[in-house]
Amino acid sequence: MRLSRALAAVLFLTCFSALAQTYTPKEIRFEGAEGTDSAELLRAADLKPGATISVAQIEAAMQRLGDTGMFSDIRYSVDSRALVFKLTPVVAAAALPVRYANFVWWQPAELERLVEAKVPIFHGSLPLRGNLTDQVEAALVDLLREKGIAATITTLESRDTPHGPITSTALMITQPQISLGEIRLQGALPAVQPKFEERKLMLSDEDFDLVASSDAIQRSVADVYQNAGYLDIATDPPAFSAPRPDPRAKLSPRYLVDATAIIHPGEVYRISRIDLPSASPLSQSELSHAADLKVGAPASAAALRVAQAEIQRAGEDRGYLAARASVDSTKDGTAHTVAYTFSLNLGELFHLSALDASALPPAQQQAFLSSIHAAPGVVVDKDLRNRIGQALHDLHLTPQPRPNMVEDRVNHTAKIVIQP
Repeated sequence: MRLSRALAAVLFLTCFSALAQTYTPKEIRFEGAEGTDSAELLRAADLKPGATISVAQIEAAMQRLGDTGMFSDIRYSVDSRALVFKLTPVVAAAALPVRYANFVWWQPAELERLVEAKVPIFHGSLPLRGNLTDQVEAALVDLLREKGIAATITTLESRDTPHGPITSTALMITQPQISLGEIRLQGALPAVQPKFEERKLMLSDEDFDLVASSDAIQRSVADVYQNAGYLDIATDPPAFSAPRPDPRAKLSPRYLVDATAIIHPGEVYRISRIDLPSASPLSQSELSHAADLKVGAPASAAALRVAQAEIQRAGEDRGYLAARASVDSTKDGTAHTVAYTFSLNLGELFHLSALDASALPPAQQQAFLSSIHAAPGVVVDKDLRNRIGQALHDLHLTPQPRPNMVEDRVNHTAKIVIQP
């Protein structure tokens, strides 16, 4: 950031006393910071209209404005009438909207108003650099102290997806710990609820985050109900309670935030048709046995994933290590049925390029290779892999060695290395 003062020095020397280097501007103006109130900028700069001002005070005011991180360039000029600061705000990409991750004592809009009252130059976004973030953190600490809570605030980069771009600045209370508490579902089906109870155990006691916890609850409900065939399951955004002290916390304070979500299960979908053509040398009956799906059964999302994986495994077991299975689902929302169409692309047959047992002790190595009879060129199928596993088991070594397969997908070969 550039702070330009050469022009000001010349004007001071020509217009005012060179000895005092001070003057009293009739007004102080800010140009270029549209949307930001002049009174807020004056407060941030620590300037008062009508007061006598010096070059050093102007430079200090520029530094304070620059330290906020909100401006990429600051210049000023003076004349007998006004002191004018020309501000260049940082580009939009250099400032991110603020997200209050776990400040559950307030609604986000209410909290933002309270913070703005303490840091008037702040309006819901923070630059990536500068001390404005420190000011906002201090304001939040003060607000929590007013509620009797001694808090530590951490500022984090926030993403909508784990590996996506940074989309916001998340302000989070890291001390005391705030965790997700009890999760209650309204509209839950008794037959499905036991499965969700298992998910609740995983979700409860996780660190609370307004966005992440809401998403985790909705995804967990969707998974459980879709696995039971309720493909149209919908969950309203959870409502979170005011935090309550955790009675189990003995060494340091901890708060729990309970959640209530209303769910709309819809109707259970059932399988109306399964199209599963053969893929030579695999017959249709072999693939149907691997899929283990039945017409009329609930259209479970989990069962469908397992079926797809098992069909692919059937190809791999025959030596087609690059086999890929896919499935198309056609939903009938009126009849509440689903038709599945599977396909299996076997690709090329893989052959053994080498069997490396050099990591075994010499005596066990000879016994192992003698029992396998696996020369290069044999098909790397389930039978070969089972024979290798059994031969390693028969060596009675502790710990038991294991085979590691290194595939060459260009030449359609595989090298099996026995690892100790």
